[in-house]
Amino acid sequence: MEIVINKDIKKEMKKLIILIALLLLPTLCFARSIMAFRVESSYNNKIFFIGGKKYEAKASCLNVNEDDSVYFLERTPKNAPVTADCVTATFKDVATGTVCECWCNDGTYTVERVIDGDTLKLSNGETVCLIGIDCPESKLNDKAQRDSEITGKDLATINKMGQEATKFLKELVEGREVRLEYDVEKRDKYGRLLAYVYRDDTLSKEALGRMTPMPESYFTEDFGTYSFFINATIVKAGYASPMTIYPNIKYIDLFRKLYEEARENKRGRWR
Repeated sequence: MEIVINKDIKKEMKKLIILIALLLLPTLCFARSIMAFRVESSYNNKIFFIGGKKYEAKASCLNVNEDDSVYFLERTPKNAPVTADCVTATFKDVATGTVCECWCNDGTYTVERVIDGDTLKLSNGETVCLIGIDCPESKLNDKAQRDSEITGKDLATINKMGQEATKFLKELVEGREVRLEYDVEKRDKYGRLLAYVYRDDTLSKEALGRMTPMPESYFTEDFGTYSFFINATIVKAGYASPMTIYPNIKYIDLFRKLYEEARENKRGRWR
């Protein structure tokens, strides 16, 4: 038997199909947005690996553990896939309801050149200011003049200390791969990245100590990998002072401690 559907019925069916699709679309999008991912590994409720990416919690995320299922509430840049680089992310533990705000690990970058003791240029064109520390100026400029007035040292001495700090940083990172860690603010008003800089190595801590330009290096340990914490190393070696600019004060206590240690042991510019 042949069923004949007139044009009016066809139009009404099309309208009904479109209506059903519109009603289902938000549900499908929501289901996509709450796709769960397994926490592949975790460390001290602060470091999480999800989808092969590293996330560092801004505050300790209790009740989020290895093998838990989580879904992302937000990732920046917006709508970036979970396997893509990001700046920040917020995820929620399915079982416990714990919400965790994190910095994302942007990966590693090559240092193209060192500009001065606390500024470097990456191969992708970004300029990075090492936050929490301040080195003497290596060239004559307004800041060198201000530093001279504050410290009572002449400009030639200021510039010499700045050149030593620049040389030290070059030996540590120029041409090497580094990773960045951010504080509350990611960029300054000039668009430069504000970061704590790390150089990762897979050697033992003792072997790393023999390879560094100065024995007074500062290491961190993360999942068996030792890293030079560059900002801290410059202070500990006596080439930089702590610089407190709120709200980026994550390591200010550490930098103050290392600064006093450098002075007491007459390292770097305190020689």
